Amino acid sequence: MVILIKLLELSYEKFRSVKGMISMPIHEISILIGQNGGGKTTTLDALKLFLEPHQKINEVDINSNVKIENLEVIFSGKFQITEEEKEFFLTYEPSLDNNFITIYKKFKVNDPELYYFIYTLGTGTDLDNLGLGRFKGPYEELCNKYDIELSSSETVSSMKDKLKIKREEFPGDKQIEKIIPTKNIKTILPNFILLSSEESPDPKREMIKILINTLKEKVEELNIEKEVKKITTVVLGICNQKIEEANDIIKKYCKDIERIDINPEYNALQGLNLDEFNIIKKSGDKVRFESEATGKRKQIMLGIYEWSNLQITEELNENFVIAFDEPDLHFDYFQISNLLNILNDFSKKGNVQVLIATHSIKLIDNFPPNQIVNFTLNNNDETEILFITDEDYEQIGDFLKDLAFSIGFRSSFLFFEKIFVIVEGESEYKAFPILFELINDKTHFEAGILFINAESNIQALSFAKFLRNNKKRVIIVVDKDSKKIKQFKEPGLRKLGFREGIDLFLVGKEPDSEGEFEGEFTSEQWVTMLNNKYPKKNDNEWNPQEIENIRTRVKLSKELLELIETECLEQVSKPDLVKALSKSIKNKDEISENLKSIILQLNSIANSN
Repeated sequence: MVILIKLLELSYEKFRSVKGMISMPIHEISILIGQNGGGKTTTLDALKLFLEPHQKINEVDINSNVKIENLEVIFSGKFQITEEEKEFFLTYEPSLDNNFITIYKKFKVNDPELYYFIYTLGTGTDLDNLGLGRFKGPYEELCNKYDIELSSSETVSSMKDKLKIKREEFPGDKQIEKIIPTKNIKTILPNFILLSSEESPDPKREMIKILINTLKEKVEELNIEKEVKKITTVVLGICNQKIEEANDIIKKYCKDIERIDINPEYNALQGLNLDEFNIIKKSGDKVRFESEATGKRKQIMLGIYEWSNLQITEELNENFVIAFDEPDLHFDYFQISNLLNILNDFSKKGNVQVLIATHSIKLIDNFPPNQIVNFTLNNNDETEILFITDEDYEQIGDFLKDLAFSIGFRSSFLFFEKIFVIVEGESEYKAFPILFELINDKTHFEAGILFINAESNIQALSFAKFLRNNKKRVIIVVDKDSKKIKQFKEPGLRKLGFREGIDLFLVGKEPDSEGEFEGEFTSEQWVTMLNNKYPKKNDNEWNPQEIENIRTRVKLSKELLELIETECLEQVSKPDLVKALSKSIKNKDEISENLKSIILQLNSIANSN
């Protein structure tokens, strides 16, 4: 039976910079970002400790704030399994009936590891299994089955809580640990391969990792004790064939190289080794890999990565978790594009999951935010992580995609910007950056502020809630006419956690119109801009009274557009009008006190963060 369980979540504790338990989702591709020393490489090493049997944890790897005496350190992975894969676990617990299972690995310092899973004797109902994934559907079905009332705003977490309460109505029993022998765990856990791109990359090391993993099935078919010579011949033959394949790929990235010169060595008792890694130039010169320039070595590593992808095939009938530690180091823009294609090719295989620790904005911005985990250190130098849940992303994902197309919004913005200022329309989106720079003598980018056009006040509120749920500092700026909507009245805002004057600001002058952003500017400012940019077709001058006459009508912005369409040679959109008006203001003292106050507060908030 082939076991191809899929890793969904990794958890670990007390390891290096991690004190309390942290848990992170694992996707087809997972991107690990954040500051140096924040825990990205630590997480890859934790994954290695968990997935590779016969590992030990050393005292130096224990978090310095944890007492060592009688210490147990737990690593765990949540896996999705099929009906066929359940057969393995049924040998340990015949009554097991889960589609998801969490495998634990317990360490004591310098003691052998222990693998186990936890089985709850439970109620004998389907309420015993509440690990139904990250999407709402399965939980809604279970709630409906047990007549649990749901609101329209229910989350997976709240439905779980209600189902747990329902489960308490049934008689239950304790949880027990089911130990899995280490020799057996190897048959179910995915193979782990860490491809590290250090200051001085070592292609021999990377090729050995891939060769050992892909040769395993062929070697196991042979009898090692009786046929050592045959094993050596087969292994070296396969290695030489694969090295020739690597030669062909490397030449794609390095036009001046004829081939790489590697002499594989194999001993059935000691394993695989590769001799010196030499490069044969087209001129015939032989050069050691270490003697090449950094740029050339990185080109060769690109070839090694692509070759690795060709070796890991679905025909191997094994799962692989392949981790890349800063594969983009020293890569230029075009090399990162090639690397991105290779990484995507890896993840398209049904039996491969990829983790990438990176600082490359170009790499980060090519993946949706829910596949990114941000690592930071708190004031105690302990790792904390931030990630966007699939559930949150499902609700707001289409809006983020629209932002990416309309304003170039990228995933990295969600994790690296200090302040998000969400405005309700295109006019505000075009005007605020101009006015911000005029008042603060620096751009909003320098201040760490990102302005986002939510395209409506309700959408602004929804996106703000999404960002707040993901621990981001967010400010909303909407027209005063939003107060007519119940969500923006004081009780509604209080319920959502927003406070007027602190993280929600209103623009627009009353009694002008309905309280629109356009009302913040004086009639004289409008006239000055119109005479310079949009003169009348009859050569007459605009005068302030014309603007004053429309200020108290139903909608100032609508009346302005209609007036300009009637009087001007050139037609224009409202956002372009407001942008031109903002650019026409040369002195910060000419900006309304309300706008000036809001923009100064935005800058103050950014500085405090």
